[in-house]
Amino acid sequence: MGIFDLAEQLKSPYREVFERAQIYSTIENIPDQEAEEALLNLYDLLFTAQEEGKPILKLVGPDMGVFFKHYFEERKIGQKLANWPEVIYFLVRNLLILEAIFLVGDLIAGQVTANEDIYFYLVGIFLSLLTIPLGHLTYYSLLRIGKLRTSVFYPIVLAIFLFLLSLFLWVNPALPIMVPRYWVMGMGVLYLVAYKIYNLYKNQKRFGQWQNPNRRANKEFLTSTKKNSQYLRMKNEFYKTMARRYKKWEMKGKKSEAYFLREEKWMGRDKMLLKWGLFLVPLVSLPFAIPVFLSDPLQDALIFLAIEWIFVGLIVLGIQKLISFGLPARQEILKEMKHYKENLATFFHEKQ
Repeated sequence: MGIFDLAEQLKSPYREVFERAQIYSTIENIPDQEAEEALLNLYDLLFTAQEEGKPILKLVGPDMGVFFKHYFEERKIGQKLANWPEVIYFLVRNLLILEAIFLVGDLIAGQVTANEDIYFYLVGIFLSLLTIPLGHLTYYSLLRIGKLRTSVFYPIVLAIFLFLLSLFLWVNPALPIMVPRYWVMGMGVLYLVAYKIYNLYKNQKRFGQWQNPNRRANKEFLTSTKKNSQYLRMKNEFYKTMARRYKKWEMKGKKSEAYFLREEKWMGRDKMLLKWGLFLVPLVSLPFAIPVFLSDPLQDALIFLAIEWIFVGLIVLGIQKLISFGLPARQEILKEMKHYKENLATFFHEKQ
């Protein structure tokens, strides 16, 4: 029985608590596997309380948000330690992609080496594994118990990571760890395949089938909830940013309608960049490509031009993605501002 089927077995108000827990796990970006385990355990608690007629207030207390925060946090450290195979899977996958890029570059340059130094790969994997429990233990002790602000917590975790990285760089052995290149890539592929087989076995044992029946429904639910929550956060940030800009604008003695027209103009510019941005790639690359074509062989110049187009194109696509992500919220805000364009101070005061 899937998580969405479990919700149907609960009655109000136990069902509302379970559904709110699903939303909380999505908004707080709790990993899918961790959230699923926590929700299954929560279902057992709620179903038992429902059968025994236990009041919901005795189970979750007066503040549902505080209950969810404590409930999910208490599972984070142990669950993260148990998820090391998954962490290694993503690390190995990303390192294989990086190694494949290096290999293609060496093949193009004709400088393929038989062996390579894997010291820094091992350091990267070890540090990633080590900082998971350290980070969560620090989170638990400083934020949960010590009531420390998150603005102090994250620099502390970053300092721990940089200290460990500096330590490993300082003790870098004089003799590198040389291993046959294709052997390393083969071991990485072998681990990825073994992890996938392990997941299939785990699903078969847990659900009686090779695939997780909740995966598609969970993904759709998580996607829609994240999209809505991100949109609301984005819209709120735009409100704050525009309010600060307008305050500076007003202090300069400029008119309210002029500010509105400027925001409209900026949005029109961003729409134009979103539509025609990729056509800028050849124009931006042209000043750098012409000297190369004049001085280098045609084959080398074409390779340089292709690499430059890919690099500049990725930058433009990134900018376009950022614009498209925030554009709907900006359009809605400007639509609301239009009715107040002659007195935007009132508009921002009401929104605040």
